[in-house]
Parts: sequence; structure tokens; C-alpha cells
Amino acid sequence: MVKAKKSSREFLRGGRSSFTTRIKVKDEKQVKLDRKTMHLLHILKRVGGNISAERLSEILNDMPARTIRYRLAKLRKSGLLGTLFMQTHEVKFGLGDAIIIMDQGSKKRPIPDSLFSAFPTIYFVSPTFGKYSGYLVYTSYPFGDFSYIEKMIATFIESGLVEDYYVLNNIDIVSIEANLSQLDGGNDWKWDWEEWLIISKEQAESQEKIILDFDLNPEHESCDGKDIEILSHAKENAELTHKEIGELIGLTEQQVGKRMRALLDLGIIKGYRWLFRELEDTLYIFCAFELYEPNDPVLAYFVNLPFPKEIHAETQLKHLIRMKMSSLDFIGFLHGYSRFRHLLKESFIQTAHDLHYVAEVQEIFGLFDPETCEWNMPIEKYIEDFKHRLDA
Repeated sequence: MVKAKKSSREFLRGGRSSFTTRIKVKDEKQVKLDRKTMHLLHILKRVGGNISAERLSEILNDMPARTIRYRLAKLRKSGLLGTLFMQTHEVKFGLGDAIIIMDQGSKKRPIPDSLFSAFPTIYFVSPTFGKYSGYLVYTSYPFGDFSYIEKMIATFIESGLVEDYYVLNNIDIVSIEANLSQLDGGNDWKWDWEEWLIISKEQAESQEKIILDFDLNPEHESCDGKDIEILSHAKENAELTHKEIGELIGLTEQQVGKRMRALLDLGIIKGYRWLFRELEDTLYIFCAFELYEPNDPVLAYFVNLPFPKEIHAETQLKHLIRMKMSSLDFIGFLHGYSRFRHLLKESFIQTAHDLHYVAEVQEIFGLFDPETCEWNMPIEKYIEDFKHRLDA
């Protein structure tokens, strides 16, 4: 049985059939990700951003604090290392999430961001092409009331802007980081596509289950306004210290620490991951698929890819994976996909070339009512606002 939670297998070596993508950094100098630097990044992913270099030095045992500060500063200066992101299980505190792919047909005019933002719960949008040509939309909603999503979609259809759609009710996500071992001595990504297919095929045919750590039946946990404020600020900037968050919301450092430990124990805070600087020609690739059985070995083809990726799940069978890769690597993936898609019950691919925010985290979390401890998302009011904007 294969358990996949955080990282890909380290096997894809460069070869004749490998593609190479250069990551250009701000000062055009290569930054070497050696074993110690990668170990440092993996430790930071586990413990979060509000840990001192001295404490990290104690954990690593073989790297002084001064060296840790130097390595992180160099990675940041190069532009290779981005920000630390805190992952949460929103459904546990009543905030649902859905991914909607809207098909406009062939003759519909573009939908401006101002129409999407009539629904304050929509936070990510991108034009998309594939089985559906139109827009890919991420939206929050009050979990347990899926009619919110149904009414939103119906509004876009009734407006004449959308003809068809696909929706995934995103119950949980498993994030699998980029396989950093596939960086060569500098900033080139190299892997052998044929070897990926051979190894994934062997793994799939072995009938070993691929266990992804989804929580698809989460228990609802009670959170008050201060908890939501803490989560909001920590998701906005995971490197804030407990003291800094406390100063923002009127709590002491100790109070914030106690609450964050409780949120972690409850599984509301799932962990942390580093966001790396994107390639210059990055595409977001989405593959929606349905499995024949839970933990189907065919998942090996996705898990073994070295790209950073997020696998969204509605059920044990219905998933959507989001990956970032260069346009050149997309060709390699398509060649591979054509050779294993028959193993999936259903599947299709979408591209997204301009995925951008139309609402920030704090705007979404600001819809929580601290008096009722419920999410205040009046869909009828949003629909009226949409209609007024459409007629303007």
C-alpha cells in the first residue's frame, strides 16, 4: 500500500526524453538547492513560519542559526522562494468551497471581474479552455447549503453569459509539493517523461492502493470571531508571529498561541507549505476525473509527477487536480495523459492562463458573523447586485 501525503517519489532523472525548463530569478544567478537547503525547507513546511532561526538550528542539529538566516535570505533575494502558506480545513468551521467551470459556448462576450465580484464569496477566477470554454471559478459558500452554489450558477445561465457548467464540491485538499530533488545544480527542472510512464504503469498494474490523506467526513468544530480573525491573518501571512497577530486583533501572544494550538489539534490548521516563484511561462492545468474505485492505483500517474499540485476531492471517486507547469512541459503531460486516461472512468483537461484573485482571504473571512458564529452570505442580495451590474 502506498501512502501519498506530501511529496512525490524521487525517481525522474534527466535523459534524452526529458524536457528542461529554466527558472529565471531576479538577479539571473543560479541558486543551488542542496540537500541541507531542501531539508531546511521541509522542516519549515512542518513547523510554520513563526519559528526562530535558533529553534530551527536546534531541530536541524547540523546548521547554525546564522547559516539558516543566510540561506533563507539568499533564496528570497533570488526570487526562487516565495511565501509560506497556511493550509486550513475550512469545512470544519462551516465554510464550504466549490470549483465551477463555466462554459460560454462560442459566441459569448467576456465576463468582467466586476460581475464575478457581485458575489463576494468568489475569490479566484481565470479564463479557461478545454472541454469547457469560458471561466474557471473558485467560490466559498456556507457549508451545508449547496443551494447557494446552484443559485449562483443559475444566475449566470439566466443572464445568457453561460451555457453549461461543471462543479466540484471541494470537501478536502491534499497538497503535494514540487519534487525539489529534480532541480539540477542550478535552477533547471529535468525529468524523464518515458521513465515517469514506465514506473507509474508498473505501480498501477501492481494494484497497490494510493492512499491520499483526505478527510471527507469532517466534524464541525465551533469557532468564535477571534478564531476566525486569527485564521484570516495567518492565511494572509503565515510568517506573522503570535505576538504580531495578537496586536492586530487585541489578544496577547499567549492567547493567540493557545488558540492556534487548539486549531491545530482540531485539524482546522492542516499545516504549511512554501509557495515557490512561478516559471515565466507557467500554465495552470486542471484535470477533473472520476475513479473506478477509491484509492485507485491509477492515481500513481498523478502523484508521481514532480510538479507542485493540489488534489481536490468531493468523494472518494470524484477529484480535480490542479498543477503548475510550463507550456513545454504541458506537451509532455498530454502525451502521457493520452496513454493512461482510459484507466479513468471519466476525465477531461482544462487550462487556466490568468488565474487571479477577485477577493482576498480577509474579505471572505470578514463574512463571518461573530455574534451568531455563522457565515453571513445572503445569496439573494448578491444576485440582485449582479443583475444591477449586468444592466449598467
